[in-house]
Amino acid sequence: MPASVAFLGRCGRRLRTKVAAWTPCACQGTLLFLRKENFKVKTILSFGGEDPVSVAAVVDTGAGPSVVLEDLLTPGWRAHAWRAPTRTRIVNASGQAVKALARVPLTLHVHEKPVHFPFIVVKRLSVPLIIGCDFHRQYSKAILPQDGKIEWSTGAVSDILGYHLGTRRRQYKAPAKPRVRPNELTLAGAMVLPPSAQTEVQVVTRSTGSCLIKGRAEFLAKYGQHLAHGHHKKVHRHEPFCVLLVDLGRKTKMFAKGTRVGFAEPNTGEAQPLSQGALLAVQQELAARQGLEAQASMATAEGPPEPPVVPPPKEPETPEVNWAGVPKEVHGKVHGLLDLFKGMWSKKLGEHKATTHHIQLKPDAKPVYSAPYRAEPHRRLEIEKQAKKMLDLGVIEPSDAEWSFPVVVVPQPGGQIQFCVNYSRLNERTVKDVYPILRMNDFLASLGDATVLSTLDCNAGYWQIAVAAEDRDKTTVTSLTGLFHSLRLPFGLVNAPASFQRALDIISSGLRW
Repeated sequence: MPASVAFLGRCGRRLRTKVAAWTPCACQGTLLFLRKENFKVKTILSFGGEDPVSVAAVVDTGAGPSVVLEDLLTPGWRAHAWRAPTRTRIVNASGQAVKALARVPLTLHVHEKPVHFPFIVVKRLSVPLIIGCDFHRQYSKAILPQDGKIEWSTGAVSDILGYHLGTRRRQYKAPAKPRVRPNELTLAGAMVLPPSAQTEVQVVTRSTGSCLIKGRAEFLAKYGQHLAHGHHKKVHRHEPFCVLLVDLGRKTKMFAKGTRVGFAEPNTGEAQPLSQGALLAVQQELAARQGLEAQASMATAEGPPEPPVVPPPKEPETPEVNWAGVPKEVHGKVHGLLDLFKGMWSKKLGEHKATTHHIQLKPDAKPVYSAPYRAEPHRRLEIEKQAKKMLDLGVIEPSDAEWSFPVVVVPQPGGQIQFCVNYSRLNERTVKDVYPILRMNDFLASLGDATVLSTLDCNAGYWQIAVAAEDRDKTTVTSLTGLFHSLRLPFGLVNAPASFQRALDIISSGLRW
């Protein structure tokens, strides 16, 4: 019957593979060893009655076999060796095959207690000795990383010396608990906070007496919370008292006992001296208030204030016209035509109301969201500039949708930067619109022998097509400036060309070739 042997890959994920019938040798199949981070322990190695050698062995819980470097053995080690496992293929964490030369019985002295075990001898190895899973199954009792100890079945206990990190080395240290400062507020017990609600929570602190309660900025910003600031007259050390915590998010959050939520600063009631910067800010605010009061008193003495003068709306500038070859008798008609359609160059977007862009999702589609991509400072400024432009034009507006897609900055040949959005995950979930798109070769063939051709270029053509109100949240863009969804058709949607072609066909009805 084929047996199943488990081994661990480089990522530490447990895998399974089938090998031949089980034999007393546990090292069969494809065995991996020497992951990126492993513990080290100090042992003494002896072989064939030779003098013992002190060795820092690597304890690799992800390795199949226990392996020893050939250079660590005496020259006559082959006289005591067994044949290498024929059905075992050994590879290291980089995927390179390592040849197994033989198996030799070695004696490890762990705290003066000998342990006998056969090791596989290899020629190339970055460490002298690896203690693998086959050794752990027989002799290891417990590995305690928090305490920096390894307990063996013989009763011995080894200290973990550190990690093996390839060419780099660092001393092992147990993770330190976060240090709580004397005036910090911590939760007196585990709490569950409902979304968009305020909850009274029990907190404790080391401060005593009259205290000012303030929120901890890192906690509030990370979890979307707001701690009500206030003055508590009687605060006793390590005695719980209530504060008001508001969850501004849309999901229930759970916090463990001891979570640091704020500060309790002692308040003696005495005036504290202001710093130079705070003093300057107060002086500026007082000067501004005095100026406003002086203006108000003068206005009262002179009578009621005059209503502000509202400037008339600025008329759009008349475009420049190339009059070369145009008879003078038609100049007046051209000016009248330009005045009639002056709204076309008013730098405002038009709107094609005959069609609206819809986003139909596949039946199993669910909302997706992405974090904003990292952007360099100059590109971040360009993103903010483009977002402000689109806000002013009415192309986008702030959103709180559960969809979001990142901004992609694309450099243009002229040195400019184009504002794009990565809608690939939305396009995968969208039902395709099969509206026909014109073929360029058919269009050119329709020109025939025409000698006078007119071309029209739409001013931000996509932005003149509205997005259906129920589908706007699906177009939400996330950037370092916030969340915005599109009111007009954005670039990058899979069905945007079809919607734009449909709008052009409606506009040019009866004029198509």
